[in-house]
Amino acid sequence: MSEATSRSKVFSNWQRFRGTKAYDLLAGAPLLVWYLFGLSSFYPKLSGAFMVWHIAPGALNALVAINLATAGLYTLLLFLLVLLRKPPFARSQKWLPRAAAFLGANLTVSYAFVPLAHPAMVWQALSTSLSLLGTAGALLATLWLGRAFCLMPEARVLKTRGPYRVIRHPVYLTEMIASIGLMMQFRQPWSFLITAAIVTFQFLRMHYEEQVLSQNFPAYAAYMQRTSRLIPGLY
Repeated sequence: MSEATSRSKVFSNWQRFRGTKAYDLLAGAPLLVWYLFGLSSFYPKLSGAFMVWHIAPGALNALVAINLATAGLYTLLLFLLVLLRKPPFARSQKWLPRAAAFLGANLTVSYAFVPLAHPAMVWQALSTSLSLLGTAGALLATLWLGRAFCLMPEARVLKTRGPYRVIRHPVYLTEMIASIGLMMQFRQPWSFLITAAIVTFQFLRMHYEEQVLSQNFPAYAAYMQRTSRLIPGLY
């Protein structure tokens, strides 16, 4: 066997491996570790909040506990979907789109390292409302994606029904709403800076994802024409 033939065979085997679930799990291993790290970091705050609620029942303490629990639940869902999702058949090969996607999707875990702010009741209620609304919406949109779920700019399955019938990025919209709610739970200015970074990276993430989907799904151009990115009829 010639050297060129040998190289060609190695490359072919590598390309086939990249399309397997084993490779997808290997590529997603940093995400899985990050989610586990985030869950373990949230746990002390969450258990402490529920203990305070148990010792001193009241609306304010209940809102704090529920708010943190929703964030933990969503992180757990992301962990499970990375384990179960379908392998992509195309992906962005550049580091910037992948870095923007990772940071946009995962910087919420950074709140775990910021001290709680204990806002007044009115702000706590607003914070919890935004957090619950955003997390519930993200859960529904992510569950609709199912095994087509991805964090990086990748092509798995094109979804255009359900929440995707109206806007192209319901997960990103609801994640941003939830992050604004969570921001109010933690000390400033650190939580504001985390949220500003999340929003910035989410917009970059949308741009790069649309590039990959346009290149790999011929129907995506028409889908973009009849839908909005985030807000129906506006943007």
